[in-house]
Amino acid sequence: MTTPFEFRPVLFAVFWKSGLELGAALCISRMLRNRSADLRRLVFSTTIVAMFVAAAAAPMLPRWTAVTPLWFHFQHPEPRLWPTHR
Repeated sequence: MTTPFEFRPVLFAVFWKSGLELGAALCISRMLRNRSADLRRLVFSTTIVAMFVAAAAAPMLPRWTAVTPLWFHFQHPEPRLWPTHR
């Protein structure tokens, strides 16, 4: 049995990707403000369909993870135990 907490990463991914898609559609619509309303409606309709398809396909698709090269080392700063004031 799956719990609601298992769906959190999927929902988070769907929400931020949908936000990016909507932001891109708004920018494209803004650029097309002097064109016909039908063209702007086509942009928004295509975006909404893409959002639904992405949301339905997200749980079924494999995850992609970025692999960093061995020469790339991210160094975390060491935590200070005592504050230093100068």
